[in-house]
Amino acid sequence: MPGGILVDEGPDQHAQAVTRTRELVANPDGPAIFEAAFAFDNVLIRADILQRLPSGAWRLAEVKSTTRVKPEHLHDLAIQAYVITGSGITLEQMQLVHVDTTYVRGENRIDWHAYFKPEDLTDEVRNLLASVPERVAEMHAVLGMPTAPETGRVATASHRLNANSGPGALPVSRRTGSSTCRVSTRQRSLSLTAMASSRCEIFRRIFPSLPDSSGLWMPSSLVRRISRTT
Repeated sequence: MPGGILVDEGPDQHAQAVTRTRELVANPDGPAIFEAAFAFDNVLIRADILQRLPSGAWRLAEVKSTTRVKPEHLHDLAIQAYVITGSGITLEQMQLVHVDTTYVRGENRIDWHAYFKPEDLTDEVRNLLASVPERVAEMHAVLGMPTAPETGRVATASHRLNANSGPGALPVSRRTGSSTCRVSTRQRSLSLTAMASSRCEIFRRIFPSLPDSSGLWMPSSLVRRISRTT
């Protein structure tokens, strides 16, 4: 996305990142924002791609290293959409961008536009939005416990809280036939910790032949996957 701007404030600078994002949203000359930062209902998020549309609304795109849409991706997008719209931004479209398995690299360097495939999940995500406030409240309740819960039974709602993806995610799944959930002992902060500046540095080390001037930016999930294979 030529002209897109990266919000490169680190994980300890979320307030500054939110301010920077607000300034970029207000600037009509910016076509896209990478790692846009928002805070709403005590949830902090960083959106992979926020693209300005001709209508004046925005397209939210979450980038994954997977090769298909998975159920947890919908919840990932839903919580991001909840925070972004709660911050006063109008979202017209919501996409998941994943690897296109039909892509074959030629002799030249990777064609990133062909490597990734966007899928419109707007309707599916909108159908989930009504349930997000309750799920956020439940995650806050877990994070507010005086000690980390042991793996086992933790009283929550009876529906499945599939939140094992995205900012502030907690791996929670319903125990069949009861109104209790299994929660990981490792609580996660409601903010992203893999920030864009380190992503670019990792990617440049892996592919030193790519030019720095290209404005290269990669989502953390893809960088983690590439890093494991090098």
